[in-house]
Amino acid sequence: MEQADPEIKRKLIGVLTVLFPHAKIYLFGSRAWGKARPLSDFDLAIDESKKIDRLRIGEAHGMFEGSNFPMKIDIVDLQTLPESWIDRIKKEGILWKS
Repeated sequence: MEQADPEIKRKLIGVLTVLFPHAKIYLFGSRAWGKARPLSDFDLAIDESKKIDRLRIGEAHGMFEGSNFPMKIDIVDLQTLPESWIDRIKKEGILWKS
């Protein structure tokens, strides 16, 4: 059960689509699995089907630091995660953008 305000979701997808126009975006973690608290962070996995340069991931983090988002945004490159996490995110996460 997804726990994300539709307006925040729209803004997050908009910013990440500018930075990663051809990537899939998955919501995972507590907000995807129905265990979020009001100030839980947003865990987002970006999948470009190949490893993303760390500087681009850093740029994405920088876009949200100091922004008006009321909670932390955690962004990871799906291809750098352990295989067990990749499988879990693809099966149990919520695909926000394909």
